[in-house]
Amino acid sequence: MNEDQLLEEFSRMNNELIDARRELSRVHAALEERERFLAKVLELSPFIVYVYDLERGTTIYESNAITSILGFGANEIKAIGDESFATLLHPEDRKRFAARARILRKMGDGKVTRLEYRVRDKSGVWHWHRLTDTVFERKANGEVRLALGTVQDISEEKSREALLKEASRVDELTGLHNRRSFGELADQHLRGSMRRNERFAILFFDLDHFKSINDRHGHAEGDEALRAAATILDGCFRADDIVARYGGDEFVALLSQANAEATASLVDRVRQAADAWNSRSGRPWRLEFSTGMALFDPASPQSMPDLMDRADKSMYRDKRDGAR
Repeated sequence: MNEDQLLEEFSRMNNELIDARRELSRVHAALEERERFLAKVLELSPFIVYVYDLERGTTIYESNAITSILGFGANEIKAIGDESFATLLHPEDRKRFAARARILRKMGDGKVTRLEYRVRDKSGVWHWHRLTDTVFERKANGEVRLALGTVQDISEEKSREALLKEASRVDELTGLHNRRSFGELADQHLRGSMRRNERFAILFFDLDHFKSINDRHGHAEGDEALRAAATILDGCFRADDIVARYGGDEFVALLSQANAEATASLVDRVRQAADAWNSRSGRPWRLEFSTGMALFDPASPQSMPDLMDRADKSMYRDKRDGAR
């Protein structure tokens, strides 16, 4: 190869090198742009994105969203670390949270595990979080090495759920507990009374002449009668008692730590309150109750359905005897 040919080959190789450098620069710029794009996505995401190293038991990446969600600065988050993070968890959720690493180690590729837990922010306010984990990387032997996860603050969602749950437990017309709510609370109270060896009473109240009020004065007046009855009953019981609209014109109540004398006294108080309401209401109808009661004695316990049945039958005997 002569000198001209050598120069020509050198020039070709130099041009190829220049083209390669240009392509490398373009690829590098594209990668940088992609990194900036991903960084912006992570920065603006309302979720916390993280990568967890199961082998070392530590988080090796965490997006900045954690600082805005929990109120801690980046350096404070680093100082807290994975081990101390457990101190921010609600005591009831720590055991479940600690079990996630064990669950992740057994997960298959493409599978997802979810966990909801409560965590305290810098100001001491509890937040509900939903954590989602999936396998990100495995070791050569197939064991999970890294997990990719996201964390979403679901406090507002939980608040809405709580409101809806509460609404489902309240009688819309009277504001008292509804039948379902009473059943749940009464069952809990029965179990507690068994443990504490305490008595309590179940009382039924039937609003007398309710059909007549509806027929003669209209359903709006009937609704007013139910609301007034609920107000009277709620005012006669204590805060730790349970008062509910059982359905239609029937009400039920649980009087805690009650004996026969206390229960009879409560019934008298309800009737006196109804008489007082009647004297000042100006309505063309009166509020009167038929009542029934059943006492729970832990020495000879009964189920809640049996107690309710006894109180209900007692109420209908009272209605029959009073010809109401």
